[in-house]
Amino acid sequence: MKRIKDLYKKIKSKKGFLAIEIVIGMFMFLLILSFLTDVSLLTWKFNAISHANSSLARTVGIQGGLLSSTPVNFPGGDENYVTISEMDSRIKEIMDKAGVEEYSYTVTPNKADYGEYITTTITAKYKWSLLSNFIPGDVEHELVSKRTVMSEFKYRYDSFKGE
Repeated sequence: MKRIKDLYKKIKSKKGFLAIEIVIGMFMFLLILSFLTDVSLLTWKFNAISHANSSLARTVGIQGGLLSSTPVNFPGGDENYVTISEMDSRIKEIMDKAGVEEYSYTVTPNKADYGEYITTTITAKYKWSLLSNFIPGDVEHELVSKRTVMSEFKYRYDSFKGE
């Protein structure tokens, strides 16, 4: 116990130690602040990705998949069917607003008959932009949002002409 008190007295008597304490404390404060800011941004971006995937899943569930052209028997025709290119632009708009640059999405299978399941997945890369200033190297994370829906559209194969 006496040794600890002696060591503490020696440290206290040294000039400039307070400055070192302040520098270390500020570094820790900035590190924690950067982490919390990055977690907030990560949460916001995941919320946008989740919203985009919910919209994608709802659409492919209603129309029985995602094709490059409207099926022949689809109610409402081209006006009511969302094609792959239209969905690409919808998802790109949401991702641009959220600041997500690298992303991909899949719809499996592309075409499902009534009662069959369709799985939609959106995957995006996220870089811990503030925290990576303190930690050497690129600190990246992958955000994945997955939804499963049931197809509500019944394809009529007797008059179905395909794409």
